[in-house]
Amino acid sequence: MLEFESALKKEIKQIKDKNYISRFLPDIAGQIRYTGKVLAVGLTYDRQTKQHCCLIETLREAM
Repeated sequence: MLEFESALKKEIKQIKDKNYISRFLPDIAGQIRYTGKVLAVGLTYDRQTKQHCCLIETLREAM
């Protein structure tokens, strides 16, 4: 389970580093495109054991 946690944290970090949340921020004209909660979701799956884990982190609360 510890290796899952490490992989999940890396996935969430990658989402933050690549600034994917910028798609949900106001555009240049200041127009808001999305006002709901923005989540980062990391998923891992072990094909041998068929076990999966997920980590969900809120990047922005609903406006």
